[in-house]
Amino acid sequence: MDNQLQPIESAANIARVQVTPAQALEAYNALKDITKKVLVPGTDYGKIPGTPKPTLLKSGAENLLRFYGLGHRLQVIEQVKDWENGFFYFSYKVTVHRTSETGVEFVLSECEGSANSKEKRYRNQDAYMLVNTLQKMAIKRALVGATLQATGASGLFTQDIEDMDSSYNSNSPSSNQPKSNSSNGAATEAQIKAINSGAKRKGLTEEEINQLSSNIHKVDTLKSLTKQQASDMITLFNSSTEEELKGMLGSASEHS
Repeated sequence: MDNQLQPIESAANIARVQVTPAQALEAYNALKDITKKVLVPGTDYGKIPGTPKPTLLKSGAENLLRFYGLGHRLQVIEQVKDWENGFFYFSYKVTVHRTSETGVEFVLSECEGSANSKEKRYRNQDAYMLVNTLQKMAIKRALVGATLQATGASGLFTQDIEDMDSSYNSNSPSSNQPKSNSSNGAATEAQIKAINSGAKRKGLTEEEINQLSSNIHKVDTLKSLTKQQASDMITLFNSSTEEELKGMLGSASEHS
């Protein structure tokens, strides 16, 4: 039996570069220019000081798709609505596509995103008031992931600020302190400033910021937060839309 490798007569199945280095560089520079000159910090993307890359938000993903002339479809993958036990789970898939001049559709990327009521950010919320928020979060995650893949923007953005929690903590001034002090000590002035800045960019008043902090962490003022709780609040304000945050405030008042 002949076990020797046979030469490949055709290279049709081998991936080939479709652009020149000059074209690739031009496309990448165009993406960076759009990010710098067109996308709006706090609306299209968010950034925590000390993290390597900003996170792309839903508005930014929608803008990138529009700038690139791309369309997208949304598909429900799975939904769990356990009203008896108060557990809700949603999974969606976003498909990004381009349509040629002849009407032929080319799929560029697909990504699934999910959200559920047992996630850390939602565990102190009234799960029954979060159904719409969870649906939107799952859609956002799928949309942002598919957009990053289709536009090649992963080098400039990360998908979710939640992915950067460890980077943020390791780059903070408290990272050289014992672990217990880093996570359980009082929130720093820099963290409180970041909370206020992130929340106000989303249209929240000082009263609403305190109300949301009190509802989630049961504290009277931001200065009563621990470092870990403050980090969680920074993540929440940077990765949630104004509508989502207002919805949390609404659920808090109704629950009380």
